[in-house]
Amino acid sequence: MVNTSLLQSVVFCRVFLTSASPGWQYRLPLKKTKTTRIPDQSLVLVKRLKKYDMNTDPFFLHERFQAMSLCRGCSISESTLFCGASIRAECLRIDAAGTVRVRLAVPEMAWMEILSGFDEMLHLSRNAISTLGIIRTIPEYWPTDSETVFSDWTGLNQINLAQYGSLWAFRQFSPVGIVQGFEVFDLDGHLSDRFVLPIGAKTASLREFVNKYQVVPEEAGAWFSPNHAASLKRERKMQARIPWLKRRAAENASNVFELEPADLINAISRASGAGVSLKIIQFSSTGIRLAQANLEPEKNQNLDVEADGYDFIAGNSVRLRIFRRAVDSVWLWTGNCDCCQGHQWALETGDRDSRISLAVMSASKSDEELWRSIILKMAGL
Repeated sequence: MVNTSLLQSVVFCRVFLTSASPGWQYRLPLKKTKTTRIPDQSLVLVKRLKKYDMNTDPFFLHERFQAMSLCRGCSISESTLFCGASIRAECLRIDAAGTVRVRLAVPEMAWMEILSGFDEMLHLSRNAISTLGIIRTIPEYWPTDSETVFSDWTGLNQINLAQYGSLWAFRQFSPVGIVQGFEVFDLDGHLSDRFVLPIGAKTASLREFVNKYQVVPEEAGAWFSPNHAASLKRERKMQARIPWLKRRAAENASNVFELEPADLINAISRASGAGVSLKIIQFSSTGIRLAQANLEPEKNQNLDVEADGYDFIAGNSVRLRIFRRAVDSVWLWTGNCDCCQGHQWALETGDRDSRISLAVMSASKSDEELWRSIILKMAGL
């Protein structure tokens, strides 16, 4: 059972409030600061104001938060640094909103081990059409046959290190307190993943990790070349999927049908109304993420309103935001599932670059028949 005290609901409700989809292309501002050392003191909550400004950071809003108090013993100028961690000045960057980042250079397995070493984290990931947030214990990742890719036992949670542009530790104000964790930027400099520790979590291992692996950003190397053969092969597969579905539909194949972009949200909503638990697979250059849940539309949303984002939630543990204007195509496909070899019906979604972004299917055999009837009816079949 998920510990709902892990992150107070206000974080989860507000964490996905972003500007229109182009705003996700958040780039890391670089600004050096002086070295300092902060005493290890308890964190305190910050005051949440009634109104929220949209921000180019796709995962957190911080411009309208003001601190009620700071870490005891910390001065104003020191309050945003890692408590208890000695950070070399040349490794540190602070942006205009006060978010502190420390560049890291980490051995492959050390990165995998630190992620799965915490009890629970909020993992936020983003591609061109969606943001997915899951509170969970990060699964153990292991090397695969593809040299650059690490995977959990399902094969549906993957990390592709060749597409990591940079890895940072961060510390930042949030609606309920000062949060810490890790950020992944892709090769284009876009924020791709955030791994956020809960308020009150034990951070000794994080501080030790940051102290050990901090590095001058300009001197940080990459795990693998972005032109690594295994990574390029994976990228070609990701880019070829939607064009292949499009060709199959044009050939009147019996197992591929084109739907309207709006049908993605409609299908998830109808599945929710029927009590169907879904498997959501999110694809990006830096990895693959899996969520299984009975998603429900967030209350007080209207599809007739020209708002870009549309939210689905599953309790306090899963949240999916779909950027409607970024959904370019939706395909109904049926065939054998790669992970279980069972026959399934799925919706697969392409972005404006015709790259696969989301796949949606039933999470269990018991729900498959009802899910199939929902999407076939939507397709007029």
